[in-house]
Amino acid sequence: MTKYPIGIQTFSNIREEQYMYVDKTQYVYELANTKKYVFLSRPRRFGKSLLASTFHAYFSGRKELFKGLAAEHMEKEWKKYPVLHFSLSTAKRGTVEDLDSVIAMQLKWAEQQYGIGNDSRDVTARLSSLVMRLYEKLHQPVVILIDEYDAPLLTVLHDKERLGAIRTELQSFYSPLKDLDPYLRFVFITGISKLSMLTTFGPLNNFFDISMLQKYATLCGFTRQELKSNFQEGINSLAERLKTTKDDILHKLDIFYGGYRFAAYSTKVYNPFYLLSAMNKQQVNNNFLAACAPDLLGKMKEEIHTDPIKIDDSNIFAQDIMATIDNTCSIVPQLYQSGYITIKDYDQRSQCYTLGIPNEQVKVGINFSTKERTITEWKTESNNKQ
Repeated sequence: MTKYPIGIQTFSNIREEQYMYVDKTQYVYELANTKKYVFLSRPRRFGKSLLASTFHAYFSGRKELFKGLAAEHMEKEWKKYPVLHFSLSTAKRGTVEDLDSVIAMQLKWAEQQYGIGNDSRDVTARLSSLVMRLYEKLHQPVVILIDEYDAPLLTVLHDKERLGAIRTELQSFYSPLKDLDPYLRFVFITGISKLSMLTTFGPLNNFFDISMLQKYATLCGFTRQELKSNFQEGINSLAERLKTTKDDILHKLDIFYGGYRFAAYSTKVYNPFYLLSAMNKQQVNNNFLAACAPDLLGKMKEEIHTDPIKIDDSNIFAQDIMATIDNTCSIVPQLYQSGYITIKDYDQRSQCYTLGIPNEQVKVGINFSTKERTITEWKTESNNKQ
């Protein structure tokens, strides 16, 4: 039976344990060999961490993990580079001290892995030293992968004082990248939001942002063709279990988990986490409630006085859809970048996008979130009156 990698974000685990994998390695090879600084924004649970892990395996020269995949036939040399892989997903306490602790711990792991000692407490100096000493020791340029770069920032997004402090601390960590350019082979950074990226990364302004390019629109997420090619066993089992046809199952999967579009004319994709969960559980239902962010939606509704459900079929200019969400008074960029709304259509003449809620699961999640907020506020107000 097919093993579905629910919550598994490590490429080597998926391949070694023979979990199902939808091949995206042609993009990995292409980006690794044509670009040096790459940034990708995608909503939660779209496989950003798995993609970063795939880059890690590729640059580590682990050819055996790519057997039968596109990259196996595209790559001829399989060089091994030193890889520094950071994730800021756990730095969510909203304090500079917590952020420093997370970064310092990951720097220490890397130093121990490569046998390089460093007693400095300054993250800027420590990163610079690590990269240059790796280059000197191994005679190879260094690969840097930073996953969920914006997690510490999103935690304090509505607290301007703490947001400024966290951004300043991240700038200290990222600032060496420009001067380290001669020692770097590839830098890949992921996040949910475009959050003043150029400011956050200081003077390094040459990132190739692939977030809304049609060529890479299906890099994270599954297309309908990939669904039909890779999930036949799961689709057949669902049809048999629910006593319906395969076409009906495909229609249900479209309604609940599909509908995402990340470029003007791109193919729509399914949310990979929820699609895999449906196959694993052999159920098609609303799992979005477990991951939706009622507090986030509540804050946005309270501060901007907009009901997210009313954004459906709204229009926005192209330059505004990926606006930095900490410097805009519009709710739309944050809803789009968080996956609550997506691109429905694009008018080239006006350069305007039509946006909408991608699927039934997200619509239920938004209704639930805003309804719960309203009930909580009503109860609080009633208690205060009593």
